[in-house]
Amino acid sequence: MVMEKSHIKPIFRGVATALVTPFDDSGGIDYGALESIIKRQLSANVDALVINGTTGEASALTRQERCDNIAFAAGIIKGKVPLIAGTGSNCTATAVKFTVDAAKSGADAVLSVVPYYSKATQEGLIKHFYAVADASNLPVIIYNVPSRTGMKLTYRCAEKLFRHKNIRAIKQSETDMSENMSLIARLPRGKSIYSGNDEMTLSILSAGGEGVISVASNAFPRVIKRMCDAFFRGDMRLGARLQKDTALLSEQLFRVVNPVPIKALMSYLGVCKNVVRLPLTTMRYGECKKLFSVAERLAEREAECAL
Repeated sequence: MVMEKSHIKPIFRGVATALVTPFDDSGGIDYGALESIIKRQLSANVDALVINGTTGEASALTRQERCDNIAFAAGIIKGKVPLIAGTGSNCTATAVKFTVDAAKSGADAVLSVVPYYSKATQEGLIKHFYAVADASNLPVIIYNVPSRTGMKLTYRCAEKLFRHKNIRAIKQSETDMSENMSLIARLPRGKSIYSGNDEMTLSILSAGGEGVISVASNAFPRVIKRMCDAFFRGDMRLGARLQKDTALLSEQLFRVVNPVPIKALMSYLGVCKNVVRLPLTTMRYGECKKLFSVAERLAEREAECAL
């Protein structure tokens, strides 16, 4: 089904990197490394950046650290690309506070995860996200990730959520493409879907998606950017080749829970230290051999994309 285009622009089109939060050896946020990470992403011409998301270990950050991260990132980005702040919580009042904080700290949009642990009804999810959307004028991206939350946001629920003017998009980390297609078929004009899984990027784009919120682009932003660009200009052969090139990396990045593998890889690449906050623990070197081997091969592709 070909959907009529809306005059409302998507929050972003292409690749948004779900940034890691770099920590120093004492466990504090390493803002020098964060600045380098953001500038590296900007030099690769990514289309948006996500701060304080799952990959950024938001659940282990204090409220003040969240605000500081947003303000710091906004100061470096200076409006070059949209800055999307993770503001989700299983407590509606907390998610509202985080959303208000994000608006005050300089975010351009928010990413709000389906409430975890509580196992709300679909009616509860609607009321939750409406409260988040009412909290500020920022566009809201709903984050549906059943593997983490224990909850699945149905396409019928999404239809009702999209009636709110501030709820502009959904990030789908749903691996069932039949579910994704049911949602895409019902997307209203002016609303967007983004892939939340690197390995499903082309599948979502081909079905009408606007892009990917990527973990892999922390390490290889140019490869993921070129893959999306290739699709949008109609070069499906190149897009498919790059998707294939990144398939093994995606597999390795989720051998254990994200962001443990990407932190190990970023350290291996010399970008930041391999430090995560408890209850997460780092991978042992022996566990990383396959990840690093795959990354070495993909580094050649990243260098080619820089030319």
